[in-house]
Amino acid sequence: MKQERKAQLGGEDGRKKTAVKRKKIAVAKMKSHSSKSKNHVSKKGTNTSKTKTPVSKKDEQSLKPESSVIGSAQTLKKESLISKGTEHNSKKTAGALKTKSPSSPKTNTDFWHREINTGIHYTQGELLFAAAYILYLLRLLLANSTIQAYIPVGGRILNIVRITMLILIFVKCFWFDRVYRPKVLLKYMCMFCVLVVSVYYNQYKYLLDVGILLFGAQHVPLKKIVRLYFFTAGLAIAVFFVYSVTGLIENYYYDSIYVDRGARYAFGTLYATDFAAMLFYLLMSKYYISRKKVGFLYMVISCAIAVFIDIYCDARMNSALIVIFAVSAFIVDRWSFLINNPVSKGLLRWAMPLCCICVLALQVMYFWENETVILLDEMLSKRLGNSQQIIDEYGISLFGKNIVFRGNGWATVDKDLTLEYNYVDSGYMQMLFRYGVIILILYIVAHYFAVAYSQRNKKGYKLQLIILFISVSAMLEPRAILIVYNPFMFSMVASLEGRPKSRNTQVWTEG
Repeated sequence: MKQERKAQLGGEDGRKKTAVKRKKIAVAKMKSHSSKSKNHVSKKGTNTSKTKTPVSKKDEQSLKPESSVIGSAQTLKKESLISKGTEHNSKKTAGALKTKSPSSPKTNTDFWHREINTGIHYTQGELLFAAAYILYLLRLLLANSTIQAYIPVGGRILNIVRITMLILIFVKCFWFDRVYRPKVLLKYMCMFCVLVVSVYYNQYKYLLDVGILLFGAQHVPLKKIVRLYFFTAGLAIAVFFVYSVTGLIENYYYDSIYVDRGARYAFGTLYATDFAAMLFYLLMSKYYISRKKVGFLYMVISCAIAVFIDIYCDARMNSALIVIFAVSAFIVDRWSFLINNPVSKGLLRWAMPLCCICVLALQVMYFWENETVILLDEMLSKRLGNSQQIIDEYGISLFGKNIVFRGNGWATVDKDLTLEYNYVDSGYMQMLFRYGVIILILYIVAHYFAVAYSQRNKKGYKLQLIILFISVSAMLEPRAILIVYNPFMFSMVASLEGRPKSRNTQVWTEG
């Protein structure tokens, strides 16, 4: 019995010893595994090894009945879960640091679409358009000044400018905008066909030039275009003013229709109202490209310019528009809710269509010899009467007609006394007579959608306010349809915040 008892005790002691050894081996393996996982997380932060320590089947079977081994296995699971949690958190923090880190702006790896470091971040496609636009704008500015008496701006020079502009826009559209895609190419072809047919009937090649620039302006931010206009036209008008005052070029003037108001000076331009309109659009351009709110200095300068052009140019409408615009911009900058509400948004979208309809309605009432409208026409310097004269002589067509307008300007046709004064001041009526019904409708519809797109952005109230004043001025002034004065014509096609963006073209976002 004693020998059997010793044998049993010896067997139990052996089993206990083997169990203790296996337990120690398992704990050692678990410690090594946890230390490896911690070191891996601390080094890489986001990636941990998912390999498990191999355990033999015998070890698993020996560990199953032992409660202490089971407890150690549970601790192993907890440690692995903790390591996975730290891994997940490290991924989150790494992502947050990646987004919040003040890194340098991304540059496009594509050579042809990368940005050029010019201080304003123009892409190469935008630089091509800028070159074409500035070249054509400079030619137009020279053609609308008396400096053309000394510098040739027509004939061969005009053809060179057009060919260069066409090449630059062609490269920009087909290399950067990828217009060779079927849908985009179809849209371009339809618009181009309308312009070609219109030019065929009215013989105004200027319309085709503007169409080419509008094609090239697609995917170019409007603020960049307006900035180009502001510096180019501002420098040119300053040079014309200085040259005309110092006598280097002719400072054309003519007597006002009102005896007590004296002479009307053009200060280097062809018309006195041309100079006033240029200053009006430059002030609106400065407001649009400025990131600061309108201050008292802007209002003082605007009022001073308005008084100056009222005295020396007798441009009463432009002087009044400048003062009203400066006050409106000052108010809207501080209380933008006056524009950003449903009622105001609806009125702003329909501002240009309503102004055009109003002009057409007044013209019809003048044709019916309404006494009130005839009295209003006397106050408006017979603007309705001149339009009715063109209707009686040329009529209205879908694609317009080649009409020679004679005004009081410096141009040769204006000095031809054999021609009767028939200048149409309304921009809507002049577009209707020269370019036709279709172009007028497209112009108004495109501006409607430009305002609608700008209303998707809270900062789009500047463009809405500007188009409102352009719509009102176009009732009595023709400069709204001329690209040499109005850079906001590009709002019909240029990139606006809220307008759908191209998938293939890098679009600059306004800051």
